[in-house]
Parts: sequence; structure tokens; C-alpha cells
Amino acid sequence: RSVPAGTDVVKFGEQGDEFYLIAKGQVEVLSGEGKKLVQLGDGDHFGEIALLRNVPRTATVQAIEATQLISLDRTTFLEAVTGQPASVQAAEATVARHLGGTPPEAAPAEDAVDARA
Repeated sequence: RSVPAGTDVVKFGEQGDEFYLIAKGQVEVLSGEGKKLVQLGDGDHFGEIALLRNVPRTATVQAIEATQLISLDRTTFLEAVTGQPASVQAAEATVARHLGGTPPEAAPAEDAVDARA
């Protein structure tokens, strides 16, 4: 997916339905108040929090230059991530890092799949 500079890829408070990997380009992650939190580039990813926690988007992500993204829909992403306990633990650690907290103990994969409903 090609995204021109200045485009909001995801917006704070919206329902999340995709996970994104930045193939090429740069984006800024902005708080709900519009404060710059971090800049991401080639190989970075975003969008996992809304999918893993089934919550609205926790930030706005805006392309700051022409950007090429690879996206996974919710079902594909959750099946890939929750299929193995090690993947669940890694995903939870990423969410905790992005939210500034401590990751919870890894839940068995079947619990993570049930939690997304």
C-alpha cells in the first residue's frame, strides 16, 4: 500500500483492523493530543495494540514522507501471533514497551485466541 506524505494511516480512537509493516518510508506516531511520540522507518511496525487488546487505536500514525506499507488484516495477524506461546509473549512485550508498561505473564496460545472475540 502506497501512502503519500501527510496521510494519517491510523487515527487515535478509531477501531483497529490492520497491522502495518513499513517496507520503505517514515511515519510519526502521535498521541491523542497530537504530541510526537516516536518516528518509525523501514522495517518498523505499528497497529498491534488495537488488534491484540481489542481496543480503539491508541495513537495516530502519519506518513511524513511517501511510504510503502505491508498490512495484515486482524484475523491473519492474530492467527500468526497467537499460534505459539513464544509469539504471544513477544507480542505482549511489544505492546507493553509501546504503552510504557511491564508485559504480563505470557498466556497460553488458546487463551490469547479466545480473548480476541
